[in-house]
Amino acid sequence: MTYDCILTAVHGDGPRKTGLITLNRPKALNALNDQLMDELGQALLAFDADDGIGCIVLTGSERAFAAGADIPTMAPHTFVSAFKSGLISKNWETILQVRKPVIAAVAGFALGGGCELAMCCDLILAAPNAVFGQPEVKLGVILGSVLSASLGAAVLAVSARHRRQSKARPLTNTDRDARILT
Repeated sequence: MTYDCILTAVHGDGPRKTGLITLNRPKALNALNDQLMDELGQALLAFDADDGIGCIVLTGSERAFAAGADIPTMAPHTFVSAFKSGLISKNWETILQVRKPVIAAVAGFALGGGCELAMCCDLILAAPNAVFGQPEVKLGVILGSVLSASLGAAVLAVSARHRRQSKARPLTNTDRDARILT
């Protein structure tokens, strides 16, 4: 299947392969809109149904995993119209239905909805340049998607520097390679 806002690929040899989904709205820093979230849901469910896929990796670009919600598409809505139409929540819950492991490979910005999308995954692998944040709280706006309550979840930061170390050390969510912004 072809998509406009995401790219899909299958990697690996043998009976179990990895499904790769890349958010692909580079001009908008992979801002999340209904079309992208619908396509993401379709791809996730297709990989989940494929017995040849063992896990799914979700990623963006080097500059941005996802910079949050696509604000221009939200601007015309009032709170009531957004709530009644399910503007934020209607297509976010698909990722929670996937039974296979979903891994977020995050580089660059994961802000607002992008941070929440990463938190919906089973595991987050953060590049050294990954920046996680919820900038909407500075505007007095509550978090929008289905996993707002799990903002305190730990972020696992993995970098080449950590893998090269001869003595492993525990990683924490305060490690300098994973910066948390509010």
